[in-house]
Amino acid sequence: MNMKLPDIKYFEYISHLFHSNQLIPMSDYTHSWSDYPSHELKKFETVLLGNQSMITNNRILDLGCHSGYMCYIASQFGAKSVTGVNIRQQPIEVANYFFNQLQVPNYKFIVGNIEDFSLLEQLCKTADTVIISTVLEHLRNPEFVLRTISNSNVQNIIIESSIADDNADGPMLYYYTHDSNLDFNASDNNKKSLGCCPNQRFLEVILYYHGWKITKYEKYDSFSADWFGARNLDTFPMLRKVVSISATKFK
Repeated sequence: MNMKLPDIKYFEYISHLFHSNQLIPMSDYTHSWSDYPSHELKKFETVLLGNQSMITNNRILDLGCHSGYMCYIASQFGAKSVTGVNIRQQPIEVANYFFNQLQVPNYKFIVGNIEDFSLLEQLCKTADTVIISTVLEHLRNPEFVLRTISNSNVQNIIIESSIADDNADGPMLYYYTHDSNLDFNASDNNKKSLGCCPNQRFLEVILYYHGWKITKYEKYDSFSADWFGARNLDTFPMLRKVVSISATKFK
C-alpha cells in the first residue's frame, strides 16, 4: 500500500506547540503552511516513506524522538505501537499532548538518555524496528548504541546521520563540542555537549560487523532552503553530507 505523509496542519501544530512553549488545543489553532519545510520533507520521505515495510505492523522505537512527529507518521503508516525517547522533558511533554489531542492509540513517550545502555536494552526488548534519525552524530559513543541495538531482538534499523567525511582514509569518528541548545539529545542543564560524528565507512563496517544486511543506502546533501525565510539567525545555513541506511538482521 502506497502511503503519503499526514496533512501539513499536523506538522505545523506540533511545531507551534514546541516553539511557542504553549500547549493549546488543536481546535484553537489555525494553520497556514502550504507544504513541509524542504529539509524535513526529505527526512520524512527517506526515513519513513522509503521504508514502509519496516513500519507497518511493526513496533517502532524512535531514539531521540524530539517532539514525536516521526512517531506520529509511523502510527499513520500502520505501526503496531510507537515508543519515543528523548533526554529533554519539554519535547516529551509536547509529544504526549499532541498524541492525546489526536487520540492516537498505542504510544509511549519517555524522558531518558539513550546512552544509558540498561535503559536502551530494555526499550529494544519491545521493538521490531529502531529509527535513529539525526541523532547518531550527537552521541558520545555511537558504536555502543548500535551494538546494544544489535544484541537485541530488533529486526530492522533505519539510520539517518550526518557524516564527517566520506574519505576511506579519513578518521572513522570525529569528536566535537557544540552548544547544547543545538542538540536535541543534550540535557537542559549542560551548556556544552560532546558529539561524535561518524564517517560513511564507520557505519558500513559497524553494521556489517554486528550482523546487519544493508537493504537501502542513500547519500545526499542536506540544506535548508527555508533558512532564507527565517529572521534573527546568527549563523549561515550549513551544507551537511547525510547518509540514510536501512538494514535488516542477517538470518
